[in-house]
Amino acid sequence: MSTGKARAHELPLRQSVCFHLLIAASFALSSVFGAETYAQKCEAQKRRIFTPRSLNLSPNLAAQISQPRMSCRLFDEFPSIQWKDEKARLDEFAMELQNAPMAIGYVRVLPGAKSRAVAVQKYSSRIVDYLVNSRSIEARQLETVTGRRGRKLMVQLWTCPQGTSASKPSL
Repeated sequence: MSTGKARAHELPLRQSVCFHLLIAASFALSSVFGAETYAQKCEAQKRRIFTPRSLNLSPNLAAQISQPRMSCRLFDEFPSIQWKDEKARLDEFAMELQNAPMAIGYVRVLPGAKSRAVAVQKYSSRIVDYLVNSRSIEARQLETVTGRRGRKLMVQLWTCPQGTSASKPSL
């Protein structure tokens, strides 16, 4: 019986010895084949060990981890409102852009059914003028977009982080 217990305790020791022999052999091989080849083999082994399948990750989750999706987001949307209320919303938008200096801010004005093109242009210009001159947002950080005509005039404020694939928010 004592030999059975000794064998049970020897198993982890044997595995440890085998592991250390394997490491010693790999170092010996690295000196024969060169360090670059050894490094390449190590990287290949890491890729085999840390795959989504070995970590029990679903393919969708693995894709989200490896490639974070960066996209534009709608920051705010409002109809034609009083100027003081609009300025409060633009102030929040300005703070968002100041916190992300590489982001692009899109001011999208959707004309109403009775809106004229000149009025929409003036509305867009007033917003950009306020953000640039009163809130010190750089003009390179802002773009204006005119959207499709709707029932009433609407303003959408979008933020797009640096590195987004779309040049304009997909609407």
